[in-house]
Amino acid sequence: MGTIITALEMGKPVIIMPRKASLKETRNEHQLATAKRFSKFRNIIVAFNEEELVKSLNKLTDMGMDTSNKISSSASPELISVIRNFIN
Repeated sequence: MGTIITALEMGKPVIIMPRKASLKETRNEHQLATAKRFSKFRNIIVAFNEEELVKSLNKLTDMGMDTSNKISSSASPELISVIRNFIN
């Protein structure tokens, strides 16, 4: 998660390949759920298997280094307000 979020903050493209419980690489399928969620971001490419990884590497090369799609490294004022209201 730290690498993915840092890449998003810097506007860098990244390929992620989740480990699978079905292959005994992890205890449950939480990485698949995370990968699906992050696949909506323009700078994130998800490879779910080795064949997709090769295609993803080619896609990453074609994408170049567009850093205009960064996320903020701090919480939005709306989120801070919701948390403060919840605490109070």
